[in-house]
Amino acid sequence: MRRKRYEREIIVMSKRFLIFWLLVIIIWVVMLLYAFWLMIASAGVMVSGENMDIVLAQPLPPTAAATPTALPTLILLSVPTRSLNLVNTPINSTPITNLPPTPPPGSTVLLLTPQAEAVGWTSSIDGKNHFGDGKIHVGFFRGHVYHGAIQFDLSDIPPGSNISYATLELTGLSDRNLGPGGVWQVRLLDTALDQTWFALTYDKLRQGNIASTLQPVLPRESLAKEATHIFPLNEKQLTILMERLNTGRISFRIDGPSTGLDNLFTWDNRTADQTEEFDDSLTEEELLALNKQPVLRVVIEALKYVVVTSTPTPENILTVAAQVDSDIAPTPLPAHWVTPVVVTSMPPPANEATATFQAQVATAEAVVYGTATPTPINMWTATPTSALVPLPEGVPTSSIPPTATPAPIPQELIGKIAFLSDRADGSENGQPLAYVMDADGSAIALLTGQVIYETVVARDRFATYQEFLAFSRDVKQEDGKQQSAIFLYDYLNNKAEQITWFQSSMAYQPAWSPTQARIAFVSDDSGTEEIWAINHNRTDLQQLTRDDPVALDGHPSWSPDGSQIVFWSDRTGNRQIWVMNADGSNPRLLHQNSFNDWDPVWIKYTDFVIRPVPEE
Repeated sequence: MRRKRYEREIIVMSKRFLIFWLLVIIIWVVMLLYAFWLMIASAGVMVSGENMDIVLAQPLPPTAAATPTALPTLILLSVPTRSLNLVNTPINSTPITNLPPTPPPGSTVLLLTPQAEAVGWTSSIDGKNHFGDGKIHVGFFRGHVYHGAIQFDLSDIPPGSNISYATLELTGLSDRNLGPGGVWQVRLLDTALDQTWFALTYDKLRQGNIASTLQPVLPRESLAKEATHIFPLNEKQLTILMERLNTGRISFRIDGPSTGLDNLFTWDNRTADQTEEFDDSLTEEELLALNKQPVLRVVIEALKYVVVTSTPTPENILTVAAQVDSDIAPTPLPAHWVTPVVVTSMPPPANEATATFQAQVATAEAVVYGTATPTPINMWTATPTSALVPLPEGVPTSSIPPTATPAPIPQELIGKIAFLSDRADGSENGQPLAYVMDADGSAIALLTGQVIYETVVARDRFATYQEFLAFSRDVKQEDGKQQSAIFLYDYLNNKAEQITWFQSSMAYQPAWSPTQARIAFVSDDSGTEEIWAINHNRTDLQQLTRDDPVALDGHPSWSPDGSQIVFWSDRTGNRQIWVMNADGSNPRLLHQNSFNDWDPVWIKYTDFVIRPVPEE
């Protein structure tokens, strides 16, 4: 009897022992699964696509980000680091209910969309920007903070316009990663980041100074897929927008939750051809309706121009010279004015007396006007006959394609250097204008109108006979990151080939040598933007400039004989035009001044681009 009782106790103890160890094993399995999940989360994630597919990516060590600039139009500014309180700031979360007002009679409504490469997101996951991928991620996801970034080109808005109303409009793309609580808000940034936008980093964007915050601030409940969120600009923000017409750009940052549980929202940035409904047969209005990009809606009041003429008009320059010492005060000019000028070619002198008179006129012009100055900004030329006077309409911009038959480049400009400058600031216009100068930095003249400048910029990427084209395009690396690289397009064989292979650096702004199959370009592989060169067959890669880590170089262009390269650099404190030998030796400043000069092109061809540019 005792033996049976003992056996029963042994069986009971065995069952308890087995249950105990089974529980221990289960606990260990759960802990191992949890540890494995933590390892995945710590490795970092990147979200992509409408369905927010997860792609693993190794996080970068906390080192300083590369000095940004993909646009060579900057003055490097040091921005003090400051903390952002994105959640606890007192805010007004009143939703927007008012619709855009009916435009006044005679006003113009412009719908501006950003360039694909000027809008996207940055994240602490890798510190870099992700522009042009069709999405704007904002919020907190798997331990990383995401900020949206949008920049608009304002060059389509006439200078001096009075903007009566403007809104920023965003369309939701995905809400599947939203969590509880949190707010999202749009920040209008100051101008410090405008010129370095295309090489923006997470740190630079997060530390960017805020000019104003748009209303409303959106709570989690206001966010939804395919919902359009409207942010009207208030009076102060409209004033900022009109001021930005002088610089031609305005930039925004979108902030969301930065701590806590996963809470991320994605806005749409797809162009019409990236949507599922895209069809080549669609009309322009239908394509606009399919565009899901952010929109800056601007209502411009009609401008009233006053034609100003001289009354009475002096008989000739000799009469003007006689009136130089007159004390008569000039009549103040109205706010918006133009002066009609008819330019005609002066015939050769018929005899010696005419030649003598023309010589006296030239002397009188020197007495009256002194050293020649650029053509006034508000000059309207009815019949232009020179490259240095206003040109016919049809300037190609980001939103207006070039005409099918652009004008050839005037022979008189060959050998000169064209560039952009802000030296017109303080005038009626204030926009950066195109200028030309001789190869030694002398004889600077205003190139009124951008047509010829944009023509020579486009032509500079082609080989001598336009059989090859150098261009930059983003490529996906093995770790999933996007970086721009230099490609060569062979029109004879109709194929493109990548020729730069930097592991984690950008390469952009290529320029083709007129005398050899060699390409100059910009890369930040050395830690800051420098000028490089490489042969078309990927051989003889050279770094041509080596500046201080805070200096930037950009926009190289070869001389007509291929022996020198012109570029811009801010190594003196502001952007200036420099020239160096083709091997990088003997760099020298062409024209020292207090203005900013950038994006030089050494003019060496009279033909315009005749090749169709492949999709880049």
